[in-house]
Parts: sequence; structure tokens; C-alpha cells
Amino acid sequence: MDDFDHRALRNKLDLRRVRSASDAMQSTKVGRASRHFDRITGGVGLATTVLLFLQFLVNLSVFGSFPLLAAFLSVERHLSSGDIASVLTVSLLSSRLLPLILGSATDRFSSRVLASLGLVCRALGFIGLGHVLDFPALAACAFLGGLGAALYETTAYSVFGTLKTDIRSRVFVLNNLVLNLGALVGPTVLFVLPVHSGAFPFEVSGYIFAALALVAPFAAVRRRVNERPRRGASVFFDAFHDRQFRRLCLALIPFWTVYTQIYVFIPLTFAQGVSGYNGVRPLYIANALFGVLTALLGMRWFQRTKWQSLMSIGHLALLACFALAALIFLREWNSQQSLVILVVIALVFTFGESLILPASNIALAELTTESNAGTYFGASAVSWAIGGALGNYLGSMGARWTPISMGWLVFAVVSMVGLLCFKRFEHAK
Repeated sequence: MDDFDHRALRNKLDLRRVRSASDAMQSTKVGRASRHFDRITGGVGLATTVLLFLQFLVNLSVFGSFPLLAAFLSVERHLSSGDIASVLTVSLLSSRLLPLILGSATDRFSSRVLASLGLVCRALGFIGLGHVLDFPALAACAFLGGLGAALYETTAYSVFGTLKTDIRSRVFVLNNLVLNLGALVGPTVLFVLPVHSGAFPFEVSGYIFAALALVAPFAAVRRRVNERPRRGASVFFDAFHDRQFRRLCLALIPFWTVYTQIYVFIPLTFAQGVSGYNGVRPLYIANALFGVLTALLGMRWFQRTKWQSLMSIGHLALLACFALAALIFLREWNSQQSLVILVVIALVFTFGESLILPASNIALAELTTESNAGTYFGASAVSWAIGGALGNYLGSMGARWTPISMGWLVFAVVSMVGLLCFKRFEHAK
């Protein structure tokens, strides 16, 4: 009996040794694969790469439909310019002001849950925009979609913001690249697909968001931090009392006012032609294609150049874009000529946008710590909310001004204000 017990004990010990050796070999294989993957991605890592791919799919879904919303509401829902601006502003304010609350939530709660919940809200909001008819229901769906954007984007950028300093700049440049790829593929796919109605793009986007909500828990994995998150009110107090943070947010307001026009003034202006709002899609295809090329060709330059210089060059490009358009539209053009002008405007606009967006993220990340990244990125959305709300109403009204060149000239002046703001940043450094 004793011999039997000793043999059984030896067998158990041998089995444990085999399992331990197997686990060690498996761990070694995983470790080697992980190191190999890090070499391929430049040290970015698997989890971050998956989140970047998710960013691509999310932007594919957004740019497949949302840029057409203003023209869709005007042409098919027959809303007034004030109602169009109000729907867009409800979406904007919910997506950019709610992060003031949700930013601290990403520092305290599960990033996986928040990202998935955000994508579910966006799915419901986009599907609703394609189906409801009256203004209150459209505004409610716009709010729901904006809430989803606030939850998902604040979570994603808080994950990026807590990455190690040596790869953070590279990740933000890669993020800008994949966003442009998504913005290219989205409108291109819907451009070639048969469109049954104006609501079709919003329905497709909604279903994509619903599918991505199932994937998000495996992608939005935030790195474990050493600092203990502080109470939300305390962190917000510190954020808005950070002088550099306040200056950055104020200086970005003119950019967000101008950036909004790619969804408002520009599509409303060109949708008045014979092609209707479907004729605006070449703008977004050209915008995304040139954005991808700019990100790829300029990646090393972006990482070497100070963000202050990127901001100044980007605003100068936006100023040139709107000033050139103001001169061009002093006379009338036929539909083919207008299409060429539209593409040229998209190229110059995209160059400026492709510099400013990653530069703003890098500038903001420099102000954060591991424990408050979500709060700072959430709080920074207030500048987008202010600038975007101003841009929504200014763009909706400007599309109806005569001559149309007045609207382009106004946004050229706004771009000049942004340029002067960041020139001061350059001199301050």
C-alpha cells in the first residue's frame, strides 16, 4: 500500500514537471513571437496594433456616412439651415462635452466595457439617423451617436496616452495614418456600392459599429498604471488650472471651427450642383487618399519636427486653401470644373489637417501623466465643442451667402487667427 502511494506521488510529481516544462516552452514561444512582432511594428506591440486596426474600422464606418449628414438632412429631410446646424451641434456637443465627465471614468473604470458601450450607442444612433424623419427624433439620434463617440474615443486616446514615451509619438502618427485609411476606404466602398436610398450609408455604418462592439473588449486594453487615479473633480480642477493646457485648448478653437467645414460648409456648397450630395464623395476620397500619402511619406519628418512647427505649417496650409477658394469662386464654374476645384481644395485642406491632428495629440500627451491621460484628453474636447459649434452655424449660414466666396474668405480669416496663436507657441519655446 505504501509502495503504491509512493509510486502515485512520483507520478504526480513527474506530471507536474512535464506540465511546468511545457508551460515554460510555451511561454518562451509566446515571448519570442511577441518580441518578433514588436520588431515588425517598431515596438508598438500587439494590443496597441489591434486597437489601431479598430480605429481604422471605426473611421471607415464614420466616413462612409457622417460627412453626408448635412447634405442628407438638407436634400432628403428638407430641414432648414438652422435645424441642420442644430442636429450637427447636438452630435458635436454630446461627443465633445460629455468627455469632460467620461474622461475621468476612463481613468477609473474598465476601458473594455466603455469602448464596447460607446460602439453600441454609435450603432443605434447611426441606424436611427437613417430611419427617423422629424427634427426631435433626428436630434435624439444625433445625441446618441455623439454619446457613443465620447465613450469610445476618450477611451481609445486614454489608452494611447498611457503608452511609454518612446513609442507614443509613433503611435499617434500611426493613428493618424489608419484614420486616413479608414476615411479613404469608407466613402470609396459606398461610392461603388449601389445606393438604394440616402439612408443606406447610415444603416451600413450602424451595422459595422454593432459588429465592432463585439471586438472592442479584446482591443481597448489599457496599460496598468502605478499611480492611483484621483477623484474626477480634483483632476479636472488641475487640468483647467494648467496654464499650458488652457493655452493649447484656446489656440485649437480656430482650427476646430475650420475643420468642421469638411462636414458642413464644403458639402453644402457643392451639393447644390446637379449631382446632389452624392457628388460630394470625391472630396472625402481625395481627402483621405492624400492624408494617407502625407502620413506615409512624412512619418519620419513628423516624429523629428516639433509639434509647434507642425501646427504653424498646418494652419498656413488651411489659410492658403480657403484664401485660394475665395479667389476661385469669384466667378461661376460648370460641374466638371467644380469637381476639379473640389479635389484641389481637398488636397490642400488635407495637408494642413494631417499636420495639425497628430501634433495636437502629441502636445496634449506631453501634459499628461499615466493616471490622468483620459481626463486630459476628455477635457481637451471642450475646444472642439466650442470651435465646432461655432463652425456648424457659421458653415450652414455661409453656404447660403451670396457671393459664395464670402464664406471661403471668412474661414481664411479664422485660419489666420489659428496660425497667429501657434506662432506665439513657437516663439514661447
